Amino acid sequence: MKSSAQPAATSAVAASNRPRRPGQTLKVLVAALFLAFVLPLLLLAGLLAWHQYRILTTWPAVDAVVTKVDWTTTTTHTTRAAITSYGARFTFRYPAGGRVYESSADLGSTSSIRSQVERWMKQMPAGSHQRIRYDPSHPASITLAADYTSRSFAAPRALAKWAVIIAAASASLLGLGWRAGRAGVGSQESATPKA
Repeated sequence: MKSSAQPAATSAVAASNRPRRPGQTLKVLVAALFLAFVLPLLLLAGLLAWHQYRILTTWPAVDAVVTKVDWTTTTTHTTRAAITSYGARFTFRYPAGGRVYESSADLGSTSSIRSQVERWMKQMPAGSHQRIRYDPSHPASITLAADYTSRSFAAPRALAKWAVIIAAASASLLGLGWRAGRAGVGSQESATPKA
């Protein structure tokens, strides 16, 4: 009695012995880059942009008074040395729903250069007025991104920028893969003896 699995095994061995077409590896790499990085980054950028758009269209804007400005520091330990990032935390007093609230919000950006954060802090010193937005269902939840500015959409823009960079690199690799595939097909045809 013969086994039916034998022809399948011999065809798998023959397929593995067959030489890979030129450019095939680059094409697979491009597909992996696109699926692993470009699509997730674009999806995340879209979700963040939609979330910020919803805040700008549904959260009320209010004039708030800066009551306190604090430094924030984050230290990351690496194998070489510790890296410290600086940021700023602002406390605001503002009216919402007939009451006065006091809430804090981080600047949203950090820097390893302390003087850069000091410049940001000087733009909103204690006692100054700043336009903020608050969540109408939880008025203690606030955001500094109160208007349609490039800073309001900084995170989605940064993610989209990286997606475009990776997509451009993928497109150039895909072009190399296609050229290698065409060159390989042409050289295989010329190497094949004609009957």
